[in-house]
Amino acid sequence: MLNEQGFKRKRYSDLLTEIEERARTLFGEDINTTLRSPLGILIRLFAWFLSLVWQNAEEVYHSGFRDTAIGVSLDKLGAADGIYRLPESAAIGEIEIEGKPGYEVPEDTIVGTDHEVWFRTIDSLILDDKGKGTVQVTAMKAGSNGNVPSNRITRLLLADSNITTVTNPSPTSEGRELETDKEYRERLKKAKAGLLNGALYKVPGVRSVTIVENKTMQPDAEGRNPKSFEVFVLGGTDREVAQAIFENKPAGIETHGEITQEITDLSGEKQIITFSRTKNVTVWIKAILTTSSAFLVDGAMKVRTELLQVIGGQDEDGVNYEGLKSGQSVVINQLIGAVMKVEGIEDVEIKVSTDGNTFHTQNIPIEKYKKAVAHYSNIEVTTHV
Repeated sequence: MLNEQGFKRKRYSDLLTEIEERARTLFGEDINTTLRSPLGILIRLFAWFLSLVWQNAEEVYHSGFRDTAIGVSLDKLGAADGIYRLPESAAIGEIEIEGKPGYEVPEDTIVGTDHEVWFRTIDSLILDDKGKGTVQVTAMKAGSNGNVPSNRITRLLLADSNITTVTNPSPTSEGRELETDKEYRERLKKAKAGLLNGALYKVPGVRSVTIVENKTMQPDAEGRNPKSFEVFVLGGTDREVAQAIFENKPAGIETHGEITQEITDLSGEKQIITFSRTKNVTVWIKAILTTSSAFLVDGAMKVRTELLQVIGGQDEDGVNYEGLKSGQSVVINQLIGAVMKVEGIEDVEIKVSTDGNTFHTQNIPIEKYKKAVAHYSNIEVTTHV
């Protein structure tokens, strides 16, 4: 039923009652509609299939709203606003190769980790006089499994006598799963917050946007010129971010930032657009646990994962968690609650630091254009029975 309160579907029990009442009206109060009577069986069959029709009608109704639509229906709502679900993407990175000087390492050479996460080189490479060279690689499969820590890519799929070692000096990154309904819905909401804000969230890969304005006639404390604004962005390419700012910023208002891009306007003139990247605030954590016999061998690893899911950062398996948004503080009680989800923990004390030396039990405030981030190697877990 659809009215000013919205849509309310009829359930099987509602339909069964209504059909039985209608049967009594048509055939008399004494008509047999019990479970095993011929008419009762037919009534229950009709009520069952009609309940499926009502369920489908309810799903159609909810598919028209951003907060309740799922799957393809949500994709179509986003597409109508020019915002598309982020597809799964393969991790990228760089490897160092050592071998015979002057040897040409062919494109599509397959390298990988001991856990058989495979990558291919995207260009050919000629090793220098010292037998060394670097080349970019991309994961063979899309997804976050391709985000591996430093020095994990050490294998060649096919042995090559001209290559002695391979390694990745830095972690690979940018691998992700298909954007979930929850993530996509949240991004759609943010994109509605304003013209410029929304345009930036439409840029592929952008996960966070903060705009700081200087509305005064004097330079502010952070060097922004009078009547200018600075955009802090997490994700997206420099070129696409700058283009979105240029196309949607107020006319005559100056941009400010650390990154400079040159954009060509419709008349062919070069325009300078500046913006800044959201800066990470690295957080170190000490988790002191009181445990019971139910605390498993991998309990410490689970604790690190729970903490990283709250704050954000790279786990030991290479998965990158987004965690807190830009400007969100690190709250001790949130960390305690996350740790207590792990089986076998009776009590926990959490200490945090932003320099790795001075630890305390207070919340860490984060400026609105910065983001807290942790790393599994910065989380120390100790246990007491």
